[in-house]
Amino acid sequence: MSSAQLPGRPRDESIDQRILDAAITLLAGEGFEATTIDAVAKAASVSRPAVYRRFANRGELIIHASRYVFNELAPAVRKATDPLDEVRALLENTIALLTSTPAGAVFRHLIPYLDKDEGFSENANAIGMARRRHLKKAVLQAVEADLLTAPANIDLWLDKVLGAIYFRFLITGRSLDKAYVEDLLHE
Repeated sequence: MSSAQLPGRPRDESIDQRILDAAITLLAGEGFEATTIDAVAKAASVSRPAVYRRFANRGELIIHASRYVFNELAPAVRKATDPLDEVRALLENTIALLTSTPAGAVFRHLIPYLDKDEGFSENANAIGMARRRHLKKAVLQAVEADLLTAPANIDLWLDKVLGAIYFRFLITGRSLDKAYVEDLLHE
């Protein structure tokens, strides 16, 4: 029997969304330790078994919630007119994701746990690599169009630029705006 023909009620997708929203809210506002199955169930107004039917444990729930916040809540990247504008748009999108969505707070709260849980670390790496691939492609196109000076090592250049953004966001709290993106591109 295929999964489409299984007996019983179909799973309520609105409950799935409420659980993810509750987990994101707790992660962003109160941190990792406060994001328990009990707290998520209470915040989502669902039972513990409803959460466990969807996620095997708290780690799996947090991984799904963080993936959702980084992939689904990311601001849309504006359509660029040329490859350098695409690079600009992707960097501005990274800043907007960190500063204008719950992603930044979720990221801050999960950093201390990345080296303690392989699943969290792998998830963070996968999220970062997907965004990085898009940026690398745009940089290479901008270099090819002679709109950006070719870095000697593209991966190191990406580390420097993205590292600068994350450093300002996580450590210094200094301004992250369009002017900063321009400084990064022309340094």
